[in-house]
Amino acid sequence: MNTKLYLLIFLLSINSIRCKKTSKEKHLIISNDFITLNNNYKNNINSQSDSITNHLYSSKNDSSIDTLIIKCPENLISELKQFIKFQKEEWKNVKNPFIATYKGNDFGDYHHINFEDVNNKSYDFGHGNNYFGSFLLFFNDKHLNDNPKYLEKQFKIFWKWKISSFPCCSGDYKSVEAYLPSITKLELLN
Repeated sequence: MNTKLYLLIFLLSINSIRCKKTSKEKHLIISNDFITLNNNYKNNINSQSDSITNHLYSSKNDSSIDTLIIKCPENLISELKQFIKFQKEEWKNVKNPFIATYKGNDFGDYHHINFEDVNNKSYDFGHGNNYFGSFLLFFNDKHLNDNPKYLEKQFKIFWKWKISSFPCCSGDYKSVEAYLPSITKLELLN
């Protein structure tokens, strides 16, 4: 038997054990170099405080992280799981909505869309599947220059865990899909 077949059998056995309660909602597909977890869940998870653990992802183990990954190259799964684990921890007690100041966007290793609250806690929506409404936070030019009209302005931010496509990991910049915190609505406060 080839390696992919062994991997398929292994993953299916783990998936069937782990997903007994949600077996009708989750299907595992393996093709070429990608593992895709197709969920029949809504495209987003409604969030209040700690939405990711208050919804169907109540377990704190790696299998709950697996349910947040939709599509990922096999060689990046471990790194993506670490990234998702970090995101879950960072967003664990974030209220919905919350108030923060737009600090701008930038490119480091990846695109960052930065907000900061009154306690100096930073929020990065750079990988999110964001909807800003009528607010053009940055221009869609080749440099994504910030719109000075909204820099340092305070917003009420409504957010959800939504399926997002983004580059991952360690400089490989392969496209992955996973649930991430995403802006669903902005209200300008000042």
